[in-house]
Amino acid sequence: GGLRSGWRGGRKSTMGFSAFEVEIPEAGVKGARNCGGFFGGGQFAVYHLQVANGEKTWRLEKRYSDFEELHRQLMVKFWYMNLPELPGKTLFHLDEGVVQRRRKDLKDFLSKILAVACLSQSDELWQFLTVEAGSVSM
Repeated sequence: GGLRSGWRGGRKSTMGFSAFEVEIPEAGVKGARNCGGFFGGGQFAVYHLQVANGEKTWRLEKRYSDFEELHRQLMVKFWYMNLPELPGKTLFHLDEGVVQRRRKDLKDFLSKILAVACLSQSDELWQFLTVEAGSVSM
């Protein structure tokens, strides 16, 4: 009897209908290997996602453009739905405050997607959360 271990405080431990649990515990700024342009001097933010699916856990490194592509794909496939807004892009310098604020906003964006059954179970989200050349299994 009793509650299964997948339940915490009366709430299921997964987010919404998804098989995935996602955190973005850290983010940072990297410099591109070229001279860069006027905007941002070739720097870009990198978001470190920690993803869990059942007993398996892995880490992914994503750029803001990866989130933009996911959002674009979901908008095409689910054109009839009111999708969560993607946080705005910063054209100029990426200071620590901007990156950390966006890290939280991107986590909120993913949480909203994971809370909607058809979005959280989409092939597009599955690809986003599982495919990366440099993913590290934990």
